Amino acid sequence: MAKGSTVAVVISSGTPTPTQSPSPTSSGTPVAVPSVVTMPETLAEQDLTKAGFVVSLKKGTSALGSGYVYKQSPSGGDTAAPGSTVIIWVTT
Repeated sequence: MAKGSTVAVVISSGTPTPTQSPSPTSSGTPVAVPSVVTMPETLAEQDLTKAGFVVSLKKGTSALGSGYVYKQSPSGGDTAAPGSTVIIWVTT
C-alpha cells in the first residue's frame, strides 16, 4: 500500500448470521407457499427458507403450545414469488 492511500475501516458487532439464498426458479415464477401452521417455529422457518422465502416472525398468543406457529401470511397453498416474505405468528 502506498503512503497516503485511503484505508477503509469497518467495525463489526460480530459474525453475521448466514442466510440461505432463495431456491432458483425460472424467471421468478410464483411457487406454492408451504403450510406451516401448527409446526414448531424452527421447522416452519426451515421449510419456508428451503422453499425460497424470507421469514418474518411475530409473537402472540393462541391455544397452541409455546413455540408453535398459529397463523401465516400468505396462507399455505397460496403462491408467491421466491424471495418474498412469509409472515408467521408464533405462540409465546
